[in-house]
Amino acid sequence: MTELPAQLTAGTTVEYTKALAGYPADQGWTATLYLAGANLGTVTGTPSGSSFIFLLDAAITATLKAGRYKWAELVEKAGKRYVADSGEINVLADIMAALAGDFQDQDEKDLAAIEAVLHGRITADVQSYQIHGRAVVKIPVLELEKLRAGIKDRVQSKSRGGKLQSVRMSFTGAESET
Repeated sequence: MTELPAQLTAGTTVEYTKALAGYPADQGWTATLYLAGANLGTVTGTPSGSSFIFLLDAAITATLKAGRYKWAELVEKAGKRYVADSGEINVLADIMAALAGDFQDQDEKDLAAIEAVLHGRITADVQSYQIHGRAVVKIPVLELEKLRAGIKDRVQSKSRGGKLQSVRMSFTGAESET
């Protein structure tokens, strides 16, 4: 590989060899890769002829949080410093280090929370109460059910890749025909 890829998964190794035009390693230039995003990372390029080898081992990428990062390859020689190349990279979360719910969509989390509240209302069916001047008013069940229906539709739509669900309908009977 001769470039930093556009995407990598945290916890994996990425290695690439790059010739930085005008800044050959065999002429005393040093190179460092800088990553800036949810957190920071740096990797020093190892000279290999006139090119540099950048090795982001699994231990380095495991520290990167998922998200978009800006990157820059900086070169330096005799106190002069230049940006040789730059761009963006998308870091994906490490599925091997994931905890329950880490890859769950926010709508899915919201739906589960609303369903838990509705389930809890079955055993504790109190919408509001007051003790010594302090009142607690809960969201009415009908509102929770409407909210649940909307979120459930979004979750199902996402599971279909945003495509509409097809429904077959037929109309029969003399009253509907003219």
